[in-house]
Amino acid sequence: MESDSELFVRYFLGGYFTFIAVFYSFRLILNRSDNTLTHLGRVGTSHWIGHITFRFFRLLIWWICVARIFYPEIDHYLGLFPLLKFIWLNLAGVALILSGFAIILICHRALGQNWRLGIDPTGPDYLLTRHIYSYSRNPIFIGVLIGQFGFFLALPGIFSLVCLIIGGLSIANQIKLEEAYLSERFGEQYHDYCQKVSRWF
Repeated sequence: MESDSELFVRYFLGGYFTFIAVFYSFRLILNRSDNTLTHLGRVGTSHWIGHITFRFFRLLIWWICVARIFYPEIDHYLGLFPLLKFIWLNLAGVALILSGFAIILICHRALGQNWRLGIDPTGPDYLLTRHIYSYSRNPIFIGVLIGQFGFFLALPGIFSLVCLIIGGLSIANQIKLEEAYLSERFGEQYHDYCQKVSRWF
């Protein structure tokens, strides 16, 4: 029988990923600007494949975390690691998930109307180098990776490890594409920014 802390982690994961799905759905639906916020790239390109893969795993994570609330026996199929079954480790994962999302929200605020999913071929109008972007060129991806690592700790197993690896590869690919685009769009200004601010920390 699960302890109260274990039940908390189980319900937290289902509730959190449901919240994320609703949060971004409403953000996209309530977009009042003339510009679309989602840019997946041309079908079959590296940009498109990365986004589709990331979305697939996000949906899979959400579905499994919700299903685990109603069908705890699903855990038997997730390849959980018995050696990592420590509630303090799982709770540390929860803390990292929330910390990662807090970083993402800070990035959203800094980006303002320039926030996009994917590479907008018509923007951005200026290169953001202030606020949190004066410490890292990719703080939003750092937040995502922290959250994904937190998910692995909260539910340590083969499934969450695969999600962490695939998510990391997708983000690395996206960073490469965005850097190439920003370099072409802003030229010397972006080069100077790269010299002053690290890709990560």
